[in-house]
Amino acid sequence: MNCQVIINTQSGRADRLDVKKILERHTNFDDQITVSYLRNVEDWTDNCHKVIVCGGDGTLYSALNKYAIKPDTQLVYVACGTLNENACFKKNLTDVGLVNDKLVFSYVMATGVFTSIGYDCTTEDKQKHKKLAYWKKALLSYEITPQDICVVTPHWTWHKPTALMMLLRSDRCFGFRFNKMYKDNTTYILLVSAKDPLKTTTLPKLFRCFFMGFDKPYFTEDIVFAPIDSATLKVPSNTEFCIDGEKVTFDNNTVRISSRHLDNAVTIDYGCLH
Repeated sequence: MNCQVIINTQSGRADRLDVKKILERHTNFDDQITVSYLRNVEDWTDNCHKVIVCGGDGTLYSALNKYAIKPDTQLVYVACGTLNENACFKKNLTDVGLVNDKLVFSYVMATGVFTSIGYDCTTEDKQKHKKLAYWKKALLSYEITPQDICVVTPHWTWHKPTALMMLLRSDRCFGFRFNKMYKDNTTYILLVSAKDPLKTTTLPKLFRCFFMGFDKPYFTEDIVFAPIDSATLKVPSNTEFCIDGEKVTFDNNTVRISSRHLDNAVTIDYGCLH
């Protein structure tokens, strides 16, 4: 079997990878193995039956959208990023979030306050300060910019100035394990209103979400947290989203959210670091 091992050297813990252990765990004696140190997804191969990608959450996002939608490709993800939100609690990935029927994400899609830290932190900061790099960036970039966001689900609608919108397929984000009602293969939505751009009025709401968490659906005038099967989002033009740690901007104002079952489950391994 043709097997490609791709290592993202810019991920937070790539220098701690044990390549020998990766090969022992995830390849067979008769595999034709190639090991590549590549960052740009454009340089990744298209002609392998097994692909082992090593990196952070953004690397997994790229791999899912290139390989996981192919029924004849076996994908293995070896976590060596800074936060590794998926690898912290999953051994495999069988379902993903689906955006506009073509783009997939594994654990988060968000816009609003703090979300830019997912793609703005430099490789140098992440490798030097680990998780603290994200928290430092959050403190320096804390700014409320209300966005006119409308969310329509089969059961309820939200339409108001919004400080944060997050679609979550995980029990955690930003390193905070706040989704206490998490169940596998379920998408949850978090909405936090922004009545004005003052930081002081929004900070208590963010504290309630990330430090107190949710163990059941939560609906108030200012905060919604609930599971959803599907949703249609109406957002301002050129809204920037953080999707699994990568920056994504959509051309149109309407974004459709659903889910997709993967033909081949993605194996997740967090045990290949020195």
